[in-house]
Amino acid sequence: MSAFIDSSVLIAFYSERDENHAKAVELIKKAGSKEYGAIFISDYVFNECVNFILAKTKDVRKAAFAGDKILASDAILLQVSSSAFSKSWELFKKYDVLSLTDCTNIQLMKENNIEKIITFDSGFKRIKEIEVIDRT
Repeated sequence: MSAFIDSSVLIAFYSERDENHAKAVELIKKAGSKEYGAIFISDYVFNECVNFILAKTKDVRKAAFAGDKILASDAILLQVSSSAFSKSWELFKKYDVLSLTDCTNIQLMKENNIEKIITFDSGFKRIKEIEVIDRT
């Protein structure tokens, strides 16, 4: 058993004013206790999270703090290869509700046999092969 963490949850976790902050804290606690098995993120999710925090706070220290915490966690960091990128680009053109980063999440999940995603992005619910975890 394993799960992929989307940037929506990480951003809510590090943003105390986010409407999903409390849910994100609980989901991250469960992930940290291995309730969902091995936890994965991608370089794209990491980038999206750190850049969002920097853009919102204008404080590189806060963005770096979040980035350092993510990197120090037990989450396994997956890299988007050129092959995965090409397949993700095709998915992006197919699904009208998902960002390119979301499509890289789906592709990496396929390649690594990850069936669950921890996310607040409802667009993932349209992908029948993926189980969305958005509640505690």
